[in-house]
Amino acid sequence: ATGCISTTRSAVAATVNTLLAASATLTSTVTNICPIVNTANTSRFTAASVTGATGYVWTIPTTAVIDSPAAPLAANGLKIKVRFTAAGANDSVYVQAIGAGGCAGAKKVLKLTTTNCVTPVFANIIHNSSKAIKRKETFVFNNFNKKNTRR
Repeated sequence: ATGCISTTRSAVAATVNTLLAASATLTSTVTNICPIVNTANTSRFTAASVTGATGYVWTIPTTAVIDSPAAPLAANGLKIKVRFTAAGANDSVYVQAIGAGGCAGAKKVLKLTTTNCVTPVFANIIHNSSKAIKRKETFVFNNFNKKNTRR
């Protein structure tokens, strides 16, 4: 052999699988997840089947959990239920069809609405007691010294 080319060559059969299309639709029972964040409520996501798919891979936000069906069906099914423990600004759910040889197809994306989700903010009020308040709620703090007179 000289350089990078071998003098002995063999024919190799290669199978090229067509990239699967994205699911035609990805729908949800709830796209504005704010009312269900940090509750027992879930949202059901449903993808349309893709010709040639042998399974499906779902990608959900890191602050979410697939509630049903249980693994391994969750990774292969067209429907999942998701519970959200928090909401992020760019939360989305993705589904990809898996074809022959485990090749993933194009992603279908469903952007979730998380605008104006309430996230508790804790404030130290007096004597280290805390109260959860909504970010959009106005809260007035009076700063008192140890004699309970306003500074």
